[in-house]
Amino acid sequence: MGAREPRYFLEINGTDFPCHLGRALWWHDRSSDRKALDEIDAGDVVFHYVARKVDSGFLKEICGDLNCHRSMIIMRSRVKRVDRGTNGSGFDANDLRSKLNSVLGGVLGRGPCAGMDLDGYLDQELYREALKDPHRLYFMAELEDARPFTRELRDLGLSSAKLRRYLVRLEGDLAGPEGTGPARDLKGAIEALRRSADERGLVLDEGLLRRVLVAAWRGNVLLTGPPGSGKSTLAELVAAALGDERPLRATANALWFRRDVIKRQTSPLLGAGYSRPVGRSGRLLNRALSECSVAPVKGA
Repeated sequence: MGAREPRYFLEINGTDFPCHLGRALWWHDRSSDRKALDEIDAGDVVFHYVARKVDSGFLKEICGDLNCHRSMIIMRSRVKRVDRGTNGSGFDANDLRSKLNSVLGGVLGRGPCAGMDLDGYLDQELYREALKDPHRLYFMAELEDARPFTRELRDLGLSSAKLRRYLVRLEGDLAGPEGTGPARDLKGAIEALRRSADERGLVLDEGLLRRVLVAAWRGNVLLTGPPGSGKSTLAELVAAALGDERPLRATANALWFRRDVIKRQTSPLLGAGYSRPVGRSGRLLNRALSECSVAPVKGA
């Protein structure tokens, strides 16, 4: 029997110092998200979203140069193994502490978790509540291959009810087929953009490339400049570098109102293709406005 296809999950973490991020998931037998928690197994993929305003140093440690912020998914990891106890019914709090100490021993006390031991990590309000009942049984998934992965949470279109959960089953891989989608690797996107520019004989400042790519990665970028300065060309290169080989192209004209262009209340000229929500493919539509000088922006 061949290996099964991986399933995809989103961890929504509500602690100030999620030192386990990309290393472990743990839950108890009274958790409300039992369907997803019962399904998760070795080989599955977990994306991580932190629902609290964590320390900026913590995000910097995880994301490096990717400019993470609170409304982003910031990491992708793979499930190495799931421990449900000897008979599948879980293990007690003492065993949980021992297992977490083994997995997190190389993380606690350094980097953004400096000065924090296992007791300090578990003393956070959310965990303290979960460990309060001595009769609860626990489960743990050990994670591996953790890497930065930036994607705006709003692009997933998840309901507010799902965002109150701990683990949500996703329909597919946010990175696209074989992990090659637009949000896989910002450094790779920069390199792809540089290669495309070289092929066209363009000389582009790397700092500019990085700023434009990060802005497009986070949602929207508006390029301004006189006609012929290369706005449209750069927009096409950025879209291709982020995974959209055939990006939507629309040119603003004097018939558009400023609310159509700036506030994204799309007119019939734009149609559904220019709106924000992600389609069924799960891929972002990278947008660029060309020749925006013809559209009134004052007071928008």
